[in-house]
Amino acid sequence: MDPKRLEGVIPKHAVCAHCGYQFGGAAIIDGRIRCPECGKLTDFVAPLLATGQTSEPRPLGRSLLRMTLLLILAAVVAAVLAARLG
Repeated sequence: MDPKRLEGVIPKHAVCAHCGYQFGGAAIIDGRIRCPECGKLTDFVAPLLATGQTSEPRPLGRSLLRMTLLLILAAVVAAVLAARLG
């Protein structure tokens, strides 16, 4: 993939590699996005060329939140069932 093809691409789920800030609509310029939070550059050319992806993978934040909520729900259901049966 030609690095020039990434110019102006807006990754859907891009996060800063340094501080974790979610860019949310920042365009890639020269294969990088400058973080408005920490000011450092995140390189997008090398990872995208290595994997053949056209956008960054989804961050784990949402998946981790869902898993946590499911575990809490399971604990509440178990406590309610234990109280009814005990």
